[in-house]
Amino acid sequence: NNGTDDTVQQKIYGGKGTLPANAFTCDGKVFVGWAASAGGEVLYQDGAAVTLEADLDLYAVWADAYTVTFDNDGSTTEVLVPQSSAIGSRLPAAPAKRGYTFGGWFSGDTQLTAETVITGDMTCTAKWTAITYTIAFDYARGDDHTQLATGTLPGPISKTFGVEVRLPNILDMDGEIMLTRDGYVFAGWNTKADGTGKRYSINQLLNEDFTFTEGDTIYLYDMWTPSKYTVEFFHGAMGVTGKMDKQTLTYDVTSFLNANEFIRNGYRF
Repeated sequence: NNGTDDTVQQKIYGGKGTLPANAFTCDGKVFVGWAASAGGEVLYQDGAAVTLEADLDLYAVWADAYTVTFDNDGSTTEVLVPQSSAIGSRLPAAPAKRGYTFGGWFSGDTQLTAETVITGDMTCTAKWTAITYTIAFDYARGDDHTQLATGTLPGPISKTFGVEVRLPNILDMDGEIMLTRDGYVFAGWNTKADGTGKRYSINQLLNEDFTFTEGDTIYLYDMWTPSKYTVEFFHGAMGVTGKMDKQTLTYDVTSFLNANEFIRNGYRF
């Protein structure tokens, strides 16, 4: 190791083998390979295959280095690169970030590649682009899998990861209702066709995401609540006294009418 007492011995059998990865260090310098003599030219790279007929001494070759700092949303990694050399395989592997695609390492507007020659210390930042996907709208289904409403659904909308988008209503450009269901009122959207999923209200500003995959299509389904009706009671004849409160009934729900509270002397209700 550069004339120091650090040594490692490897036994190679049958004349063929693979060099181990370099474990030596040298402050402020970067390892560039192995030479057959102290201060000699690089003969083997890390992990190189060798074929030998006799014992061999190898010497670590060091070069002055520049530091390249890679900043990924505040998490940094430093890499030493021989001065005025291409960064090559020292370029870190592409990181991952849920909901985003990696666009490369950049110094300002310049992207760093394996062929980039490093001419000084520098910092590169990860460039991320939020994915986009589609939210489409489909008909809710009953127990027999038939659609519950009739009419036209809104068209699909595009959603960018991490960016709010407003869910549509069921009105066309003229304010006319596009989708109806007898006895029911439109109540928003649901993540499941049978209405058991998560609910979203009409015109809700959606600030969450459904997928981490670019180009996905996610479906939301129309959701309905039964209509409410008011029943009013009238006495219906002369000489009737008393008063009855109004009663609210729900569509498609069996209910009993309130007991009669009117009185007419000499008559039975």
